[in-house]
Amino acid sequence: MQYDFMKFWRPVRIWILREYKLKNSELDMLLFLYSENWFTRGDFDLIGDVMSWDRKIFDDIMNKGYIIKVKEHVPYRSKARYALSQHAKGIVAHMYRKLTGEESLKRFSGGEFTTKRYNLLQERMANT
Repeated sequence: MQYDFMKFWRPVRIWILREYKLKNSELDMLLFLYSENWFTRGDFDLIGDVMSWDRKIFDDIMNKGYIIKVKEHVPYRSKARYALSQHAKGIVAHMYRKLTGEESLKRFSGGEFTTKRYNLLQERMANT
């Protein structure tokens, strides 16, 4: 089986970033955590060291409601546990549907030249 949906990665990523007002690093984190059922802050910090995320991204994304606490910290027993919110999972699922062609991009809004180019690309994506 041949996969070629990543050729549209850039326009879909740009569309998702604009649509949901995300930063690149925030989207990268959502993509990484999408398949995790839950994680601890230590897990996130370890992943952050490998991915070179700014550690304050965790707090930023939590404040935006993309990460939720699913279990409180119990001293000497267990660490707090976190998960992606349904909204965050929806953003990633939305992106995957666009990449695989299950959904098309809405008309792209930006500068006139950029808009024309992305709208032409949109038409090409719809025809593949």
